[in-house]
Amino acid sequence: MFAPGILASVSVGLILLGILGYATVRFLRRRVKYAQLSSELNQRLLEESKLELSEMEEAWTIRPEEVNLTKALASGRLACGVA
Repeated sequence: MFAPGILASVSVGLILLGILGYATVRFLRRRVKYAQLSSELNQRLLEESKLELSEMEEAWTIRPEEVNLTKALASGRLACGVA
């Protein structure tokens, strides 16, 4: 029915196509896994950065109970240099 050369060529072509398909699927799975791990790492780094930023902002906040006024620095009049 089919010539042996044609049958062999089709068989080799299908085998090569299967190998190419397998390699493509394997490559794409690795890329997806890498992208997921990278995304998770970036998410954790973003959360840590936000936490550090809020801690730094809190460190620079002066609460009223931390302020201790001991004496007044001026009497309330403006000094204009004229005696």
